[in-house]
Amino acid sequence: MATRDADRLLPKDLPTGRELLDEGRKIASTFSVGKSLLCREFGATSEADYKRRMVAEGRVMTCMNFGPPTWPDAKIGLQRVWDETAKRGFRIDRFTFQMDRRMGLPRESWEKAAKETGPMLVTDKDWYEVANTVPIQPGLGDMMIGSPASVNNAVCALQAGVSYVGNMSQFSWNYPAWEGSDVEQMSEMVKALGIMAAKKADGAVLQSYLDDGYCAQF
Repeated sequence: MATRDADRLLPKDLPTGRELLDEGRKIASTFSVGKSLLCREFGATSEADYKRRMVAEGRVMTCMNFGPPTWPDAKIGLQRVWDETAKRGFRIDRFTFQMDRRMGLPRESWEKAAKETGPMLVTDKDWYEVANTVPIQPGLGDMMIGSPASVNNAVCALQAGVSYVGNMSQFSWNYPAWEGSDVEQMSEMVKALGIMAAKKADGAVLQSYLDDGYCAQF
């Protein structure tokens, strides 16, 4: 009885997870994963490969949270961080990019939602530069996979040379100005999972920060 009751709550025309994953894999076959400036400078194939090398060297890696109001501001800030740390004799390996929540929306919804405090990656050039301005590897978690714009974000990130993409747990978030359904949002996420799975051999890593999921809703 419980199973039949649950079945009545689900739309009859739900796509299957396997179909959505296959669609994501097909999308993945249309593009190549880029290589970031950090990976090029250190001869790594991906961030995961770079991390394994640092473990072998016994290096303690450093990561910073970073999110000025606009991408041009962030670009200047990254260069200043790189120059200043070089003067002081150390370097930062990675930064977690704190972006505007509108990055989780399809482009046509951006103007309907309020501007927030973080930057936006608007053009293909912006996406490329986030991984190729200085040899500090970006991690793109918030508002990426799990959002209504999961597929576009996964593709743009991987093409730019960003291999750690998330946060999958944010599929439970409600995005401002999103007029689509929960099914549409979840479908986009599952397609993005197919993209990430297809690019695993190229170093793609899906992130899921559990505290940002259902926990945040409470």
